[in-house]
Amino acid sequence: MNNLDQVELQARIEAIQSGPWMERAELARRKLSSPGVRFFTMHGTSPMNLGSLHIDPRTAELVKELDTTFKWHGEGRIPTHAERRIRDSFDDALTYLQMIELAIETGYLPADFVAEDMRGEMIRLFWSEPARRFVRIYDYISVEELAMRVELGGFQRRSPRAIDPRGALHFATFLATHRAIEGDANCEKWLEFLDDYVIRRGEQVDFYEFLESGEAARSKRRITLLLGARTFAVMLADFFSTLPIPLQARFGAFYSYWLAKLFAYERRDGGYVRSSAPANGRDCWSNALVNWYRKRTEREGGDDADTDEMALVERSLKVLESTWELVRHSNLNTADAAIVSTVRNAD
Repeated sequence: MNNLDQVELQARIEAIQSGPWMERAELARRKLSSPGVRFFTMHGTSPMNLGSLHIDPRTAELVKELDTTFKWHGEGRIPTHAERRIRDSFDDALTYLQMIELAIETGYLPADFVAEDMRGEMIRLFWSEPARRFVRIYDYISVEELAMRVELGGFQRRSPRAIDPRGALHFATFLATHRAIEGDANCEKWLEFLDDYVIRRGEQVDFYEFLESGEAARSKRRITLLLGARTFAVMLADFFSTLPIPLQARFGAFYSYWLAKLFAYERRDGGYVRSSAPANGRDCWSNALVNWYRKRTEREGGDDADTDEMALVERSLKVLESTWELVRHSNLNTADAAIVSTVRNAD
C-alpha cells in the first residue's frame, strides 16, 4: 500500500515528465496521431488487444509508411534523415514509458496512480503493428511489461517484475543521472555510435583499431567518442555504486541495451549471448577503452593525472561490467538471495 498523498505523487510524475525525452517525443506522437487515423473497431475493452484493431484504408497507408520507418536498421540499412528523426523521437517516447515501469517496480509510483494515463498513451503510440514490432526487435522489455500491467495485448507477453519498494529512495538519483546523460552531447554521440549510427562505412572497425593502438586522438570525432564513452561510464558507475546488488540489477536493466553493446552481447531467444561485435568479433568496447587508457598512460610517462584518469575509467567500466552480469543472470521476479546466488555461481 502506498501512503503518499496525491500532491507528492503528482510531483513525482511531473519530475519524470520534465525530462528532455518528453519534448523530443512530440514528433513521434504527432506522427502516430495523424488526423488520418480512424479506428473502425476495437475488440474488447479490458483487457484490450491492440493486435485485433481494425483500421480504415486511409490509416492503412500510414501503416505502410511506418512499416518502412520502423524497420530494423542493421545489416547496412541506413534510415533516411526523415525516418531517423521519427525513430529518435519514438525512442524518447519509449524512454518515458520505461521510466514509468521502473518507477512502478521500484515503488516510486503506485501502478494504479498511472495506469489509466499509461494505457491511453500506449494505445496512441502502439495502435500500429510496426510500432509494436519496434518495441520487440529493439528489446524494450520493460515497455512490454508495462503493457501487461495496464492490460494491453498485442505485445510479446512478459510478466511484470515484482515491486521492490527499496528502490524508491534511489529513483530521484537515477532520474538526475539519466537527465545528465541525455543532456551530454558527447554521450549522445557515443551511444549513437554504439547503436551503429556511424559517419562512414567501416568507422567502428577503424575506431576499434585506434583504441588498440593507444595513439593520441587527433580528430574531433575521436575526441568526442572518447569523451562520450568516459562520461557515460563514470556517471553511470557513480550511480550504480550507491545501490545494493538487487537494485543494481533493477536499475541496470534500464540500460541493458547499451550495456549489451558495450560488452558485445546481443539478445537471442530470451537471453543474452556474446555477439560478433565490435569490429568483426574482436573482444568488446569496454576492454578496448581500457586498453587505450593504459597505453596512453604508458606513452605519456604515467604522471599522476594520467594515472588517476586511467584508474577512474577502469574502475567505472568494472562497475558497469559487474552490473551487466547482474542484469544478464538475474531473474528479477525472484528473491534477492537467488539473484545474488545466481551471479556469484556464474563467476
